Amino acid sequence: MLRNYLKIAFRSLFKNRTYTFINIGGLALGMAVAVLITLWVQNELNYDGYHRQAKDIYRVNTHLKVNETEAWHWAATPLKFADAFKENIPEIKEATRLYVPWNEFSLTVNNEALTEDKMGFIDKNWFQVFDYQFIKGSYKDFIQDKNNIAITESRATKFFGKQNPIGKIIKHDSLNFVVVAILKDLPSNSVFRFEVLAQNGARLANPKELANDLQWSNFNYQTFVVCNNGIDAKAVSAKLTNLLIKLRAEEDSKTTLELEPLTAIHLGTSIKAEGMPLAADKTILSIFGLVAFFILLVACINYVNLSTAKASQRTKEVSVKKIIGATNGSLFNQFFLESIITSLIAAALAIVLIINGLTLLENLVDNRFSLTGNPVVWIILSGTTLFSIVLTGIYPSVLLSSLQPLKLLKGINVGGSKNASFRKGLVVFQFTFTIVLLIGTFLIFKQLQFIQNKKLGYDKSHVFTFAIPWNVKDAKVVRQTMMQQFDTESSIKAVTSANENIVDMRSTHSGSLNWKGKDPKTEPRVGQFCVSANFKDFFDLKLSDGRWFDKANAGDDNNVILNETAIKEFNIPKPVVGQQFEFHGKKGQIIGIAKDFHFRSPKEKIMPLVLYTNSGWQSTVFVKTSPNQLQKSIAIAEKTVSVNYRLVI
Repeated sequence: MLRNYLKIAFRSLFKNRTYTFINIGGLALGMAVAVLITLWVQNELNYDGYHRQAKDIYRVNTHLKVNETEAWHWAATPLKFADAFKENIPEIKEATRLYVPWNEFSLTVNNEALTEDKMGFIDKNWFQVFDYQFIKGSYKDFIQDKNNIAITESRATKFFGKQNPIGKIIKHDSLNFVVVAILKDLPSNSVFRFEVLAQNGARLANPKELANDLQWSNFNYQTFVVCNNGIDAKAVSAKLTNLLIKLRAEEDSKTTLELEPLTAIHLGTSIKAEGMPLAADKTILSIFGLVAFFILLVACINYVNLSTAKASQRTKEVSVKKIIGATNGSLFNQFFLESIITSLIAAALAIVLIINGLTLLENLVDNRFSLTGNPVVWIILSGTTLFSIVLTGIYPSVLLSSLQPLKLLKGINVGGSKNASFRKGLVVFQFTFTIVLLIGTFLIFKQLQFIQNKKLGYDKSHVFTFAIPWNVKDAKVVRQTMMQQFDTESSIKAVTSANENIVDMRSTHSGSLNWKGKDPKTEPRVGQFCVSANFKDFFDLKLSDGRWFDKANAGDDNNVILNETAIKEFNIPKPVVGQQFEFHGKKGQIIGIAKDFHFRSPKEKIMPLVLYTNSGWQSTVFVKTSPNQLQKSIAIAEKTVSVNYRLVI
């Protein structure tokens, strides 16, 4: 009997190929999309929860009030601060520190110059606080010498290929780091993206580095603490604040400290820490979660509608079978088995789509996901399959198996008006949500189009950039040499430099600004952009008054250019150009007013900006290529950078 049911089921599916393709394909696609979106949302919501002590680990954040309306927020504290925790704050069991180099870090591996943008310096107890899996070597090997380092599998392959990396030397200036441990690649849901981990002791062996970090005014380290279970985070934060004030001997402190749970760092934090990925937006995650749910719901409704509609067309088949003696039970079993088969085929197809779509998702969000061992994936697939079996199996099966052949022969409608009302209700809901989703998609498209076409106030077309690591020996000479070499290349139209990338210039300052009429109680926060003399022409920046920096004018080393927002917020009276302005202890003049341009995300309000010139602080190089010469120019740049690094490392 079962064999006969299967034969009829597959014969029916094959006979109605178009219907089968649309019905099964629609449900499978809905399941796959829902699973992929849920994977991403789940990953964003569960950052660093895999650490055994995750619930008790906190990061110490700093908030500095610079004026009545503004505050700076750092994910950092001074070096010496963590040493005082155990003696003064009993709620803290352990403290460990992380130092992330500013910009890329220069290394030499097998006589090849490389730059590493995922390097971190850690305390010896880092691996006792956070959970890493050692593939080769061990924690004990790592702490035996301050110059020992641990690298991930990915970096081991990149640096040494198929060679055994244990015992290999990685050089930086006069330091010889020894690879003693290989770590398993980090999970995708972690704020720690460091592929090379060295010891803070190696950095601090340099007397200049140590002297700089020992100053209480330098907040250079991300500090993580392990607290007793169930602590009052606010109370401990207050103790930390009081301890810092005491150690720094401050009478009128504007600094407060706050414990931030490890698992909350990635969820909507307003603090951008060096080496950490951008925080997730809870609102966006909630929206995507709802979208995944409704996509799955609409796919199920579409599947039910098509299945019930198709079932209602099989009344003649049911009538004939009943006339020749088929029972209600046998008919129910037949239709229910068909529903199970189609739902399982949809689930299998969904798995294929998920596997193939996973690579696309990983490339889109720059992350890695795992299907195996993830219960959410299988809950969605099995739950949807069961739901579709119940709705499209039981409902049509009961409906068709209960039909009376004589009534059908008289032309009476199957199921009456109740069946029609049920299906119409599903169709109305399906179309309503689809229309809402299309409107939302259109609005998002228009918003993206607006962002892409928005005038930023500068021209960035045909421009690529790279940064010279701050720790490269004779970095200024290296930069100037490379820029001179670029000038001789026909594929390169122009080259300039600055302290940071114009797309996301994050350098800020407060405290050393002074001008005529300044309120002594006000210490505004400003962006500080150190630029070259040709920076204006390179990016086609506009001035509303005054002039740009002149390379031949030595006095411009002390002069500044302010943006329009700075003029407004500082309430500098007219005429602005020519007025005295002090910045970083240098007394000069305001020589120009730059029209406002977006040097950060367009979502952020343009803040006051001070542009100045100092050739020693321009580590970011911008290269403008000739049309259709981008790839050639990048290849030239890569070769030039490699050759010049090799000369100084």
